[in-house]
Amino acid sequence: MLGILVNETDSSADEKKIRQAAMNMLARREYSRRELEDKLAQKFANSFAVTLVLNRLRTENLQSDSRYIEAFVRSKIARGQGLLKIQAELLHKGIDEELFKNICLEMGIDWNALAKQVASRKSFHRKPSNHIERSKIIRFLQYRGFTLAEAMKAMDEFCESN
Repeated sequence: MLGILVNETDSSADEKKIRQAAMNMLARREYSRRELEDKLAQKFANSFAVTLVLNRLRTENLQSDSRYIEAFVRSKIARGQGLLKIQAELLHKGIDEELFKNICLEMGIDWNALAKQVASRKSFHRKPSNHIERSKIIRFLQYRGFTLAEAMKAMDEFCESN
C-alpha cells in the first residue's frame, strides 16, 4: 500500500512539473498538440503523465490545434506563402488535414489576391518584359506554395493592371 501511495505522489509531482513546463511554452506562442508532446517527451520520461497533462490542457482550452493553425496560417500569409506550402508544413507537424481545410475556409483567404500581391513584390511592381521573366515569376509563385492556376491567374491580372 505504501508503494502505491509513493507512486501516486511521484506521478502527481511529475504532472505538476510537466504542466508548468507546458504552460511556460504556451505562454510564448501556440503549439500543436504533437509539437508540445514532442518537446515535453524530450524533457520528461513519464509519457503517461505527458499525455494526461496534454489531455487536460486541451479540455481546458489552453492548448488548441485550431488556434495554432490560425496563428500559423496568418504568419505564413504575411510571408507570402501559398496554401500548398502551408498545408505541407502543417501536415508534417501532425495537424489533421480536414481541420486545416475547415479553418482556411472560415478564414476566407483569397489565395489569388495573395499570389498577385507576391508576384507584384517579386517583379518590383513592374510588368515582366518578356516570357522568360514571366515564367520565372510563375515558378517562384509555385515554389511559394501557389498552384499553377493561381500563379498564372496572378500573372495575367498583374500584367493587365500595369
